[in-house]
Amino acid sequence: MSVKLQFETVQISETGYDLALARSRAYRVFGELYLGGPSRALLPVLAQIPELDDALRYDADTAAADHYAMFGLNVFPYQGAYLEPDGNLGGPVADSVRAFYRQVGFNSIRLRSESADHIGIELLLMSHLCAAEAEARQDRAAMAVLKVAHWQRRFLDEHLLQWLPALTQAVLMQASPFYNALAELSLELALDHRFSMRDQGGKYVDDPQLPPLPALLDNPKTGLKEISAYLLTPVYSGMYLSRNDINRLAHSLQLPRGFGSRQQMLTNLLQSASDYDLLPALLDLFKKEISAWEDTYRRHMKFSPPIQNITAAWLERLMNTSGILDQLAISGRTALNDTVGELMFILGPEPQTPKSGWQPVELH
Repeated sequence: MSVKLQFETVQISETGYDLALARSRAYRVFGELYLGGPSRALLPVLAQIPELDDALRYDADTAAADHYAMFGLNVFPYQGAYLEPDGNLGGPVADSVRAFYRQVGFNSIRLRSESADHIGIELLLMSHLCAAEAEARQDRAAMAVLKVAHWQRRFLDEHLLQWLPALTQAVLMQASPFYNALAELSLELALDHRFSMRDQGGKYVDDPQLPPLPALLDNPKTGLKEISAYLLTPVYSGMYLSRNDINRLAHSLQLPRGFGSRQQMLTNLLQSASDYDLLPALLDLFKKEISAWEDTYRRHMKFSPPIQNITAAWLERLMNTSGILDQLAISGRTALNDTVGELMFILGPEPQTPKSGWQPVELH
């Protein structure tokens, strides 16, 4: 296998040094692409990666616009956006990533302008660790090689692979051949890297630490806003909905969805569907979205050993969301709360006190 990165060609052989060096360069290029998109300086590198070169029609202005549309408006590339219950930046998830960087002595000029949990910076961290491994192998420093491999394994298990599969699927749901290819290559690189460590001791993550689910439908005050927020919180819903996804759902039923944040757009869409008696049809479309995510998770559980347990946990969340939509679809009774102007779903039994103090917070 030949990987041509950073304007050089590295032949991947059985030599650990070559593998580490090639991985370092691949992680770096993919990280830079996530951070800023394709640039003229990267074109010679991209020309040597067929999956990316075939999908790229480079123009500087178009490249900048496409990058912003993907990662500025639609798919937020931050670990916290997927694993934080409030979906916000700068929370405990980002703090944990930042602490890991300090522990391994990683610093990047990119940290001056980006959150530590940006996927691009996390990939740069992996590049840094792989470069350190290559240097240690070149120096025949066996203990240093083992130490760096330990850090690589920890970061993959505790951070990158906890959310990269969900980010990849979120990107694949968008109509962008270049970023679709980038997402798939990045996940493939990380999975192959982690799989190569299977004989180095330790196990794959077997108990992902996800927050408890809120009792959404037990709350008598749950309305469209709360349902929207739940669906837009990946660590609860098991999926990610972008602005493009919401627009696509609205267009399918020719429903207005308004403007503003994703939560406002989705709330408007649910309200419009209720007003036009199209809520069952909209819920059916949501179930199709869920099916696409489910197929991906089940494929990973079957063919991707390093993330079988992680994707099982995400699949469980997704199936819970599917159950919530089923309950809403078959409840058969709705009432409009005149006080707050929200659709209230009455599911039959006497409502119980909410089991969680969860309050939705939108990232953008």
